[in-house]
Amino acid sequence: MFRVYVPPSNILSPEGKAAVKQVFPELTVYASLFDGPYAARCYYQDFTRNADGTYELPRLSSGYSPKKLEMWQDISGMNYLGVFSHFVHPDEIFFKETGDKGWGELSAGFSQYMAELRARYGWLRALTASEGAAALGDLLDMDYRVERRPWRCCSSGNRGCCRSRVACWP
Repeated sequence: MFRVYVPPSNILSPEGKAAVKQVFPELTVYASLFDGPYAARCYYQDFTRNADGTYELPRLSSGYSPKKLEMWQDISGMNYLGVFSHFVHPDEIFFKETGDKGWGELSAGFSQYMAELRARYGWLRALTASEGAAALGDLLDMDYRVERRPWRCCSSGNRGCCRSRVACWP
């Protein structure tokens, strides 16, 4: 069963999106790019829920050995959105940009990068794209209020970290 669709070459038209959904009605997530140059004509998306209940979960970076730009995009995403969204191309070893790196070097680079992110952002939870869609749904469905005296932030209706009907932080 296919739940997540990553458009080939990051290209997806509204007609293509409808066709994919028709063929794979169980599809819940479209995963393309968060940002990039307009001239590339790629499918850029934001973290959101569509009218049909599917989710847009873009990736902020990709690759086994992220370069400084990808690292900056990841850190910006975590600081701005609280999200780390990364994609690994299974065939990256064949990419021209990979150079002469073998699987061992690619794997070591990725492991080192993940260890660095875990050390800096220990609060992140590892989720699949399907789990990330559920977490995004929780965020979008959350009902919250802020009480200024005494200062409290309360939320209800989410399945997130609180796992309760109403949670308040003093």
